[in-house]
Amino acid sequence: MNEFQYTQQHLANERTYLAWVRTAITVVGLGFLAAGVIFREYLSVRWENMTAVSIGIGSILLACLILIIATKNYLRTQKEINQGTFRPTKSIVYVVLVGLIVLNLSFLLLIVLIALN
Repeated sequence: MNEFQYTQQHLANERTYLAWVRTAITVVGLGFLAAGVIFREYLSVRWENMTAVSIGIGSILLACLILIIATKNYLRTQKEINQGTFRPTKSIVYVVLVGLIVLNLSFLLLIVLIALN
């Protein structure tokens, strides 16, 4: 194995993986922060509560998807670095982009609906 020959690349791969883990934790935190604010402010209205719960669950699902893809990408990259065949992938970036857009739009829709009532 050439693991020692590519120490810098492996360390960079680990830092990238840890950055994706932090991103997943942040997604969960922001989702629950948004859901918690709505849940506390509108306890008597059922659809706001259901939307808040949906945002929280959606953020957990997005974070789990990020972690799965990040782990898969980390292991693939580790193998490719050792083989000298590394090819970057963009799939995790697209998953995060689409997921955050969906969560943000659902939160924005909820704010607009609350403002109209």
